[in-house]
Amino acid sequence: MEAFLLFLVIFLGLAMIIEFPLAYSLGIAASVTFVTHGFALNNLAGSAFSSLDNFDLLAMPFFVFAGYIMQYSRLADGLFKFINSFVGRFRASCGAVGIATCALFGTLTGSMVATVAAIGQIMFPEMKKKGYPGAYAGAIVANSGMLGQLIPPSSVGIIYAMATSLSISDVWLSTVGPAVIIVLCYSVYNYFVRRKVEEKCQEKFELVPYVKNIGVCTKNAIWSLLMPVIIFGGIYGGIFTPTEAGAVAAVYGAAYYFIKKKRDPNSVDGTFGQICTSAVGVVGSIMLIMAFATAAGRAMSFAGVSGAIKTFFETYLTAPWQFMLATVILFTICGMLVDGNVAILLFIPLLTPMLEFYGINPIYYAAVVLLTLEFGNVTPPFCVSLFMAAKLTNESFISIFKETIPFLIINYVVLIIVIAFPPISTFLVG
Repeated sequence: MEAFLLFLVIFLGLAMIIEFPLAYSLGIAASVTFVTHGFALNNLAGSAFSSLDNFDLLAMPFFVFAGYIMQYSRLADGLFKFINSFVGRFRASCGAVGIATCALFGTLTGSMVATVAAIGQIMFPEMKKKGYPGAYAGAIVANSGMLGQLIPPSSVGIIYAMATSLSISDVWLSTVGPAVIIVLCYSVYNYFVRRKVEEKCQEKFELVPYVKNIGVCTKNAIWSLLMPVIIFGGIYGGIFTPTEAGAVAAVYGAAYYFIKKKRDPNSVDGTFGQICTSAVGVVGSIMLIMAFATAAGRAMSFAGVSGAIKTFFETYLTAPWQFMLATVILFTICGMLVDGNVAILLFIPLLTPMLEFYGINPIYYAAVVLLTLEFGNVTPPFCVSLFMAAKLTNESFISIFKETIPFLIINYVVLIIVIAFPPISTFLVG
């Protein structure tokens, strides 16, 4: 275990104290572990390369690129108007529209940060008009932003599938059920908080104008709504694989961007070169993290850490619920402190071999891990979405965190339900 402790001390010291980039912190920690324990360095390079030598991994850069295309194409406004056209007349609807818009926008970008930034700029002014306190509005969008990683496509789901040799589409589907429950719970909570404060629409309801408005908003949002239909219809209809779906999404997004820009240059943000640069930066950092985390995992394997952890768990945590509790604690802390991709690549290869011993479904376990990581991402100290919401609303971080506490309670109640009822995460998986 001393190899594991050495690696953790070096990695956390570089990443959290010196604030070195995560990928380089992983690489240095892995290299030092290899050298100090006399492992052949050619294994470090070989394991780093082999982790990236995977055709299915191509899905990740394609979807990241498609997500940036959609973000720069200003799709959020059309999605907001589309959802608002259905429920905007109801009492306490503004918050529910924001939650649903975050969920729908997440299917296009797969990014928590992009979702909070794009939806926040639209929703915060609308919420202010409706009398929402800035801190509460920020908490709604900051917490709903994580739905972008729970509703596919998501890069973290791809990384998990790569680390466990599971099907990408199965891992994606495992979090859909829990994500829908979270959307409903957030909306119900918002209704009870705002039902006596936020008035419903005072205009007299007329069916024809109502339906006509839905039609107009649907027409304006149709191109963004078609993208997830094409992706998931193609994947689950057996037309193409997740990797091919990523390529289709990238081509579709690029075509949409150029057509929209041709019609009105001011209707998009940034140039195509800026989109490519942003996407390459994100993909490059994830690839480096993957390579060095896999190398670190190889060092742990050589040092016998995997066997030691397996023996410890099977000796002291004999019941499945104990193993699941340890998983939730571990990945909540990881979600609070480090990038989710790092946590998956470091710990999942160590833990998944034990699932057979405990009789736990790997897809069910994937859902629990991914949910727990995302809940940790909206928990201090390093919750990027809350910091971004604070910046967009000009509210203090503390005030937004106080409003976040009920959402965190909802998150963990949902997690308990998912753990207690595995079919919630597996019923969509064939």
